[in-house]
Amino acid sequence: MKSGQIIEQGSVAELTAVQGGYELAVPVSEELRAWLNEKMIAFTAVNGHLQIQVPDRGAANSLIDALRQRNVEIDSLNARKRTLESVFMEKVT
Repeated sequence: MKSGQIIEQGSVAELTAVQGGYELAVPVSEELRAWLNEKMIAFTAVNGHLQIQVPDRGAANSLIDALRQRNVEIDSLNARKRTLESVFMEKVT
């Protein structure tokens, strides 16, 4: 609700549906860091993994292909979802 009006409603699953983008996690290596920097692909290092954000399915598939050509194993691939908090903030601001 905003200003007394219902602005969005649905189940938690509906409200937090995929917002677009994917996150890949791969093992940390200095060679891979250098390659990602060279390609200007942003990443963060977390708990022994490099987490790489990509905007859509096509970009995820292209990155996976390039990583596999470099013999990099993919530890995980996840679709990014919104949190209830982020949905709330989007709607009331």
